[in-house]
Amino acid sequence: MEFYEEIGRTLQAVLKEQGLDSQSIEVNSKVLTAKEAIGETERKDYPLLTGKEYLMQAEFMGSIGQAFTCCPSSFSGSIQSLLVLDFDQPVNQALLIAATNAVYRHLGRVTGTIHCKNEEPEQCAGCILEYLKEHHAGEKLLMVGFQPAMIEKLAPHFTMRILDLDVDNVGQKKYGVLVEHGIRELEDAVEWAGVILSTGSIAANGTLRPFLTTGKPTYFYGTTIAAVAEVKGLKRLCYQAK
Repeated sequence: MEFYEEIGRTLQAVLKEQGLDSQSIEVNSKVLTAKEAIGETERKDYPLLTGKEYLMQAEFMGSIGQAFTCCPSSFSGSIQSLLVLDFDQPVNQALLIAATNAVYRHLGRVTGTIHCKNEEPEQCAGCILEYLKEHHAGEKLLMVGFQPAMIEKLAPHFTMRILDLDVDNVGQKKYGVLVEHGIRELEDAVEWAGVILSTGSIAANGTLRPFLTTGKPTYFYGTTIAAVAEVKGLKRLCYQAK
C-alpha cells in the first residue's frame, strides 16, 4: 500500500542519512505474550487479554519498537529484506511499523516505544482525561478503537461516540457508550465530532489515512504510532510508555 511504501522510503532515507543504509543490519521480531506485553492488570477486558490483538516487538541494534496487530508473525533479517516485503499484507504492515519504531528509537528520534504495564494503562487514561478536559472541555469526542480504561474515565465527562472493528464490540454498549462500526459509521462520526482520540494501532492495520485529513483536532494514543507520528507531525498522547 502507498502509505507503507512511503514509510519504508522514509526509513531507508533516515538510515542513509546516518550512514547505515549499506550495512546488513538485522531486525528481529517476535509476538509477546499478554503478560509480557501488559503485565498483571485488574481490568480483564483489554483486547490484548481477550485474544483480539497481539503485540509485535522488533529489535534493532538493541533498541525496541512495538506495534499492535491482529496478524502476528515473526521475522529475522536485514532492513533491506524487510523493505521488499509485500505491504498489501497486514502482517507485513505491522512488522514494518514495529521495526520503524525500533530504528527511530535507536536513533533518538522517538521515545515511548514500549507498552506500559500493570496499572500504568489506567494512569495513562487519567492523564489523557485531564488533557482533554483542559483543552477540549464541552466538545463532542469521537474515540476510535476499544480501550476500556480510557472509555470508562472519559464517558462521564464527554458526549462520546466509539468506533471499532471488533464484531464482538460493535452494537454493544461499553461503559454506557454504544460501539459503532469503524468503517460504516466513519464518515458520519468524523463529521459529528469536535475532537478525535484514536488508537495508534491504526498505523499498523491500514486504516490510518482517513484520520490524517479530518480537519478536526485529532490525537493518537499508544506506542504503535510513535515513529509515524514523528514522520507525519501527528499529536500523540502516551504518558506511561517506556
